[in-house]
Amino acid sequence: MIRPLTLDDAEATLKVANTHELRVDPEIELYPLSEMPQWFQGFGEPAVVFGHEQDRLDAALFIQTDSAKNWVDLDLFTDCSDDVAKELLQFGIEWTKANRPGFKIRAAGNKNDVQLHQLFSEFGFQHYRDYWKLVWRNISQAVPHSNPQLEIRSVNFDANAKLIHELESKTFSEHFGYVPIAFDAWLRQRKSIESMDPNGFLIAYYDAQPAGFLIADDSRADQNGGWVDKLGVLSEYRGIGIGKTLLNHVATYYLARGFDSVALGADTGNDSGALDLYFGLGFEPMLIWRAVVLPALS
Repeated sequence: MIRPLTLDDAEATLKVANTHELRVDPEIELYPLSEMPQWFQGFGEPAVVFGHEQDRLDAALFIQTDSAKNWVDLDLFTDCSDDVAKELLQFGIEWTKANRPGFKIRAAGNKNDVQLHQLFSEFGFQHYRDYWKLVWRNISQAVPHSNPQLEIRSVNFDANAKLIHELESKTFSEHFGYVPIAFDAWLRQRKSIESMDPNGFLIAYYDAQPAGFLIADDSRADQNGGWVDKLGVLSEYRGIGIGKTLLNHVATYYLARGFDSVALGADTGNDSGALDLYFGLGFEPMLIWRAVVLPALS
């Protein structure tokens, strides 16, 4: 039976999600229970969640909508037969067709999850992009910067939201798949993130001019680690160590909090020099996340 899920189902849903991921990679970082409210609430727009239940909950499907980008993201977790997984994915696609006409559907999973990606292929999903989850475990090696022209400021989000939005829009404008969104929609999305760290907003100033930014949050706090959600440097300031300085700064911040690692997501096709930066600092791949897409539904 397929039924709607609510936050009351959080523990059972978490068990399904972690069982799914461990089946593919026994060394993976488990999802913490603290993330469940965000998953059920959604990111900026309400999520819709369905599950399959026989004697127990054995599959869960999260439907996340981003109207500003015309995307619907389907996140499928299973501890069931292939037939049940197929039934729930079909249900999610039909729900999206009825309730989000014209939206593109994305889905993603561990690149090594052969079973899941075979299912996506059967429904016509096509490869979109691969993304690394990278982790820096030796953050005790972070070094302070010594460039007098460069200043890193920890800023209040509310007072600097428009500047952060402007920096994000400009620094990500050339990134694959990036769709700029209006400030009000961006602000709603940003404020909906329950793991937001009020001390996690950094702006880099070079010769007193805004040159880059970093947003960190507490989504890995249960793993005793930090998470870099966004990092960008304006094109005219690249190549002079601003990105490296921002990462060293946030690593020092997390070290002071007693954390032992910092992680981030990275596009495997990024040609801006960011990957060289990450690997040069000591970031290592934890996994490759493969994203797939269906064309717009009418």
